[in-house]
Amino acid sequence: MSDLNFKNELIESINISNEIIKFKNIAITAGPWTKELAKDSDEINVKPLKGQLLKAETDLDFKNSFSWAKDYATKKYDNLLWIGTTEEDVNFQEGITNDARKEILDSFNEIFKGFEKLKIIDQTACFRPYSENNTPIIKKSCKYTNLFFGTGAGRNGIKLGPAMGRNIYNKIFN
Repeated sequence: MSDLNFKNELIESINISNEIIKFKNIAITAGPWTKELAKDSDEINVKPLKGQLLKAETDLDFKNSFSWAKDYATKKYDNLLWIGTTEEDVNFQEGITNDARKEILDSFNEIFKGFEKLKIIDQTACFRPYSENNTPIIKKSCKYTNLFFGTGAGRNGIKLGPAMGRNIYNKIFN
C-alpha cells in the first residue's frame, strides 16, 4: 500500500503512473493478492489456491454442464470442452503441470466413458483467493474509515462476485 497517500484515519489518494487520483472511498478486491496489498492496514486471511483446467475438442455431443466432487466439465462459448479443476496449495507457483493434467483426465474418464479421442487444446492455471474457513471476506477496514475489502470466494468467485460487489457497495454508500 506504499502508493496510497494517508491522512489520519483516511486514505486520500493513490499514485498510479505518476498521477495522483483522489477518492472518497476505496475497495481492494484483488483476489489472492488482497492480503499483500492490505499488509499495512488490516489482517486479511486469504491465500492463493491454484487451479488448473483443460480445454479439449471432442467429436462427441456434450451440451451439458456437469460437476462432481471438486471437478466439472462444460462446453463453453469457444466450442471447447472445459474440464477441471485442481486445487493446489502451492502459494503463487506459476505454470501448468503434467501431474495436474493427469489428475483432471483421470477424474473425467472415471465419470465419462467414450472420450478416448479427446484432443487437449490448452491447459491453463489461475490463482483463486481462498479464505481458511472458505467464506468470502467482505469488510470495512479496522484502521481506515474509507477502506473496504472484498475477497476470499475461492472457486466460487465467478458466481459470488456480483453479490460481493453489491455488499461492498452497500457498506460504502449506506
